[in-house]
Amino acid sequence: MGNTYLEMARVQNKAKNIEEAIVYQTKAFDTFCQLEKYTDTDYLAQIVMTLSEQQDKANLTQEALNSLRIVEKIYKNNYSEVHAKTCKVKRNISLLCLKSD
Repeated sequence: MGNTYLEMARVQNKAKNIEEAIVYQTKAFDTFCQLEKYTDTDYLAQIVMTLSEQQDKANLTQEALNSLRIVEKIYKNNYSEVHAKTCKVKRNISLLCLKSD
């Protein structure tokens, strides 16, 4: 079911229907979050990263920040504080913070 939500989010995103894309991306995140197999995986992090990008496009800056913090937590657990993936997410968080001020 989660993959169906992801596909629907992609379709809505391509159709420039960002709000609907966010709804489906969130449903996909919720679905995969409930499966132990996907807990703290890069796959889940990518889903949330895409969600944050969509939220940013829709000017939902606070929600985008919250999503990026989830990705940061996953990458810190899987890699380290100074790993390239973690640093990239921290950079994106900083940029969103500057944008929101």
